Amino acid sequence: MAAELARLTGLITAIGPSLPVAVVGDLNVPRDSAVLADFIAAAGLRDLLAGDTRPTYRPTPRWPSPPALNHVLVRAAAGETLTGGADFVFQDKVTLGDGRQAYLSDHYGVRARLIRSTRHGEGPGRA
Repeated sequence: MAAELARLTGLITAIGPSLPVAVVGDLNVPRDSAVLADFIAAAGLRDLLAGDTRPTYRPTPRWPSPPALNHVLVRAAAGETLTGGADFVFQDKVTLGDGRQAYLSDHYGVRARLIRSTRHGEGPGRA
């Protein structure tokens, strides 16, 4: 996994600072792992779910306490702030077209709300 995150780090750092970046999804790395912490630091990201210990993978009898594997990592554009939050969705079974009840995935969905704003006194047209 470290090799994939190193490649992703290269792609992220190649994106100019004038653009915001969001990395969202299942990285197959627990939120509290050193590998993820190294990736976040190297890519200049911030974890919107930092400190949230809820699992993002549906517990099963074989894995009753899975870790948080889904992430919302962001980097603001230069002269901006990027705030927001995230929560989990699709935790319960849903009714399918044929009437059966089923989970949509083995992972919970992650809904993120990102808010871009210009820092006071910076940005285009500001003195």
